[in-house]
Amino acid sequence: MVLDGKVPDRIPTRLRATPEALAILEKHMGLQGDALLDRLGVDLVRVSFVYKGPKELYGGPFLGGAGRDIFGIESKPVKNGYCVYMEAQNAPLANAASVEDVARHNWPKPEWFDHAALAAEIDKASGNGERAVMLMAGEWEVFYLLRGMEQFMLDMAENPEIVDAIARRMAGFYGERLKSALEICGKKIDMVGFGGDVGAQNGMMFSPEMWRRFWKPPLADLIEICHARHLPVFYHSCGSIVPIIPDLIEIGVKILDPIQTRAQGMQPEILKERFGDKLVFHGGVDEQELLPKGSPADVAAEVRRLAGSLGKDGGYILSSSHSLQADTPPENVVAMFDAVRTM
Repeated sequence: MVLDGKVPDRIPTRLRATPEALAILEKHMGLQGDALLDRLGVDLVRVSFVYKGPKELYGGPFLGGAGRDIFGIESKPVKNGYCVYMEAQNAPLANAASVEDVARHNWPKPEWFDHAALAAEIDKASGNGERAVMLMAGEWEVFYLLRGMEQFMLDMAENPEIVDAIARRMAGFYGERLKSALEICGKKIDMVGFGGDVGAQNGMMFSPEMWRRFWKPPLADLIEICHARHLPVFYHSCGSIVPIIPDLIEIGVKILDPIQTRAQGMQPEILKERFGDKLVFHGGVDEQELLPKGSPADVAAEVRRLAGSLGKDGGYILSSSHSLQADTPPENVVAMFDAVRTM
């Protein structure tokens, strides 16, 4: 109903958490899996592609373990005090000096993924069709992990042909993998997601003009694959991305995530007024300060505020503004979901 522009009986919700935070929540609730999701009233779940490719390439921040990932990025576990994240240790294309060097890289292949197994994962995640399912189809952070952040920033000004070559290869891989998955799983999926952090706390990581030059065209091509199957598109970028929100709408993004409300210009009331007739907002419940440090009453009050702003006349899927971290009290997580059902 929310995706169709209608007002639902209640605001739909999604749970996202680091493994450590999820384990704490499960222990607190005495529930796991579907039982936990049902108790909280979770309406949207995410699934990822099922990997079956070379065993030595199953690692990295987007496949979930230490080691070398499908793009050649080496990752190792780094503990931040509460959680363990897989952090990139190399930039496989750091020394590429030409388009030909980019072409010689060992790019991943769509056939490395098992779409029949993905279909089974979707069936399991949907809870017999009670939950909507989002397929996460591409992480654009790879764009700068392949070169290293500093070199990538320089490339956009000094080596645009290398940036374009990487973009074509990434979009080609993501697009072919997505098309083949949709042939098997398209009717089981409710939305397709893409991610790519380009926002910081006080503005964008680089200029909107650079984003439009290098990021927008390949993302638009991928979105067209989704629209050809009438699937709405979810896009994730942390931070302040106000200047490019009209561009995201233009190329067909329907659901914007994570609405980091403490970032510059990302206040719910402003976003709803400017873009509420064109976007569905996803996220919003602050994981920087409120959820880890507030009380359950504080969390419930913020949920009501977001319901009255982002959720006014529909158009809102409630979730935390980032994956829950292990320093977030489970009582606050429960308060977030319970507040939705008591409004």
